[in-house]
Amino acid sequence: MTMPRTLANLSLRWIVAAGYTLALVAALSLMGLLLHHQIQAYLLRLAEVRLMEAVWALHPPPPEGPRGPMALTREEALDLVLRLRQEGFVARLLDAQGTSLSPPESRVDGFPKPTPDELARAGPRPHSKLIDWRPPPPRERDPRGGDRGPRFRGVRHGDHLVSLIRVGEEEPLFLQMGTFWAPSRDFLAALAEMLVTSAGAALVVGLLVSFWLARSLARPLERMAAAANRVAAGDLKTRAGLEQGSNEILAVSTAFDAMVEQLEEAIMAQRRFLADASHELRSPLTSISGVAELLPDATEDERGRALAVLEREAARMNRLVDDLLTLSRAESGEGTMILERLDFVEVVRETVDTMHLTAAERRFDVQLQGRMPMIGDRHSLLRAVRNVLENAVTHAPTEQPIRIEGRGNELIVTDSGPGIADGDLARIFERFYRADRSRARRTGGSGLGLAIVKAILEAHGGKVSIVSGPGRGTSVRFSLPVRE
Repeated sequence: MTMPRTLANLSLRWIVAAGYTLALVAALSLMGLLLHHQIQAYLLRLAEVRLMEAVWALHPPPPEGPRGPMALTREEALDLVLRLRQEGFVARLLDAQGTSLSPPESRVDGFPKPTPDELARAGPRPHSKLIDWRPPPPRERDPRGGDRGPRFRGVRHGDHLVSLIRVGEEEPLFLQMGTFWAPSRDFLAALAEMLVTSAGAALVVGLLVSFWLARSLARPLERMAAAANRVAAGDLKTRAGLEQGSNEILAVSTAFDAMVEQLEEAIMAQRRFLADASHELRSPLTSISGVAELLPDATEDERGRALAVLEREAARMNRLVDDLLTLSRAESGEGTMILERLDFVEVVRETVDTMHLTAAERRFDVQLQGRMPMIGDRHSLLRAVRNVLENAVTHAPTEQPIRIEGRGNELIVTDSGPGIADGDLARIFERFYRADRSRARRTGGSGLGLAIVKAILEAHGGKVSIVSGPGRGTSVRFSLPVRE
């Protein structure tokens, strides 16, 4: 997934902080609007209930009837309007056309006339709406005669709640009542102000938290980026060095350090390989070069010996190059193997027969039972078994037999040689590594035999392991993917 271009050039700190802030603003705005709306709906419903309670108090519904629907005659409805006015409510009675039927009163002047649609939808439950209406202030009567002037009752402006209720039994009659909404309106205004103030404070705290969080996320990534740049510059000792943890950033840091460590080991192994290969090739080349310098002035006998040296060193170089090529092909899997169905027991017996010809003085205790069917390259497997047997022949005492056992999907080759030290055992499968360098030099070994064995077995889906110790001999175990 590609990051948008506008974000690609921004710092991660700003991206996280901006995203967190925008999400916080959206959440607070939505919560504030919903809360304000719900409280306004609650206050509206509460005002409607109080209007109905006032109506029921003056004209109680029959005990057996439902609480709410009313069925009044015109006389009863007019009487209810008068009594509501005496209690201080603004009320009037309307007919089906919205015309007032109740006695005129100054307090209902300017009351909105219901629309036909509102009259059609009116029922026994109040249908209410908020209106901008200021009732005329009542005048206080002077006992000596005349009016003293308008008497205001704290009305600041005309926000009122007007409810329409159908009350007629035999004809469509509608009761229109008004109640003062200013306290509820003021409360909602104060609530909105409080929500805005709280949202602002929460936004400030959210900004501080988002910047702290963004910095906490960006710092380890910056350290990893700096470490990656140093590794790219050639410093393979560099590590991100973050603490262990289960979150994604620390997991990436751990994976990065493990990758750099493996890269360092691979490059160091490559350097050792180049150094060892150069050293192995330098020795026969030095011998060949020295002998070639002596040939022009050599006697006939010296030339014969020189030719023997040249032949031996050339054969040594040829074996070394052949081992390197075999190892490279086995590790890369470049399609050099010719796979076929075979019995690994037959491969082992064929190798043992060949070893009887090249090492006639050695005894092999072969205990192979049944079959070990598998799919593999016969030539490569012959090479792997031969390398193990040659190592055993080289290092084990002549008078002691070399034991070869087959168990299920395992082949075990055991000798009674001097064994391998623990420090050497950990590196025994490395290229050019020799547990006994003097003995390997004397026998012409290149130090690639077991590395080739390991590569061939892994290319076939198997594995090889060695159990050994000083004075305890050596046991090489093949684990094979046996299948019919």
